[in-house]
Amino acid sequence: MSQAELIGEQCDLLAARIQGNSDWGSLRAVYLDLVPVVGEIQGAVRTYTRDHVGSAEARRLDHAFEQLQNTIRQVGHDIRLSSPAALRIGLESCLEQVREILQELSSAPR
Repeated sequence: MSQAELIGEQCDLLAARIQGNSDWGSLRAVYLDLVPVVGEIQGAVRTYTRDHVGSAEARRLDHAFEQLQNTIRQVGHDIRLSSPAALRIGLESCLEQVREILQELSSAPR
């Protein structure tokens, strides 16, 4: 199983935990479990961009990862101040961005 498939499975598990969950503590736990997944994505994106310096795909992936970082940071900053519904939306947005990056990585030329 590839790294992208493992990350995709982790995202599926996190998404299942988010669905229908309105408990702030559980959503916070999902956030804490999502942070290492973002680190794994960062490693995959950095490896690709290092191997394909200057390519359009590398620039696109790097930009997509920067957007993901901004989103996860915003969720982290708002975690104590936002409602569970807002936290859920932020987490779902992060997972969607992770999936988009995974799709771009899998379709990018090697």
